Amino acid sequence: MIINYEYLSTKIDEFLSTKTGREQKYWCGKLLKAEQLQFFGIYFGKGNIHVDGTEKSITCTKKVCFGADTVDLCGINTSNRTYFGEKFNCVV
Repeated sequence: MIINYEYLSTKIDEFLSTKTGREQKYWCGKLLKAEQLQFFGIYFGKGNIHVDGTEKSITCTKKVCFGADTVDLCGINTSNRTYFGEKFNCVV
């Protein structure tokens, strides 16, 4: 998979204005696979999706240990062009 950081950066802005109805800088919640693919072109997973407009990043987290902790499953930061998670072991 090749990650287009410029494309994702603009998609983050579009997502935040579409989902919140205004220029909000942060959103967290569940998104269906179809919604993730529609907005970002990438399926991050079933966990909570965190979209940060300030950092220009998208992270998927999942609760573990009966909700006491969360673990980051995967994510992309378009500001510093980094990614993590098994699903993004790819050429950038």
